[in-house]
Amino acid sequence: MYTNPVEAFWSDSEPWLESAALLGVGMRLSPSKTDMWAAHFHLLVISRAQFATQLAYDRFLTACNGSSLPEIACGYLELHSFLVSAHLFWRTLQKLANDFVLPDLGQSLQQHATLVEQTKRARDHIEHMTERIESGRGQKFGSPMDARTFRHAMGKYERGSVIFGNETFDLQAIHAAIRTIGQTVAPKLRVAIDSGFTIKFGPT
Repeated sequence: MYTNPVEAFWSDSEPWLESAALLGVGMRLSPSKTDMWAAHFHLLVISRAQFATQLAYDRFLTACNGSSLPEIACGYLELHSFLVSAHLFWRTLQKLANDFVLPDLGQSLQQHATLVEQTKRARDHIEHMTERIESGRGQKFGSPMDARTFRHAMGKYERGSVIFGNETFDLQAIHAAIRTIGQTVAPKLRVAIDSGFTIKFGPT
């Protein structure tokens, strides 16, 4: 159906954006309703996070198939983008689970709790690369990891996963979970908002 992957990625993100539009229009037309502008902006953010996660993952895989130094550098850039965007996706999904009645939102977080935690730890590694090269990871941020262990693998890609130190993170599973949520949960939320079922208080 789609001639390039970018169109497909955007298609997966559209239900979030459409939900934001429906919610925004509803509040403009009925300003006396419960203030849900925070939820409106959460929907805008998750649509962008979903798109950015899928695009970065696709570009990361492309770079991994290359062998030149520019391709390797590009791969690191896309890995960083993927982990930061995926972390933003999970955090915003949690906000939406608090904003709306729809059980699928919270159930998605429960179902993928391990991947949510993996995403956070991998994101922390790549965001604090320089500190961990020098002093490793302190107990404040999880189980201690000394600098020598961390330097052993600083974002090594292997069979669908990325390795930091002695920890392996399943990028393929993280990507698949986020894409599935965009394809299944987001459309349900759009239908719910369109039918008037919105915030925690139930049908309007």
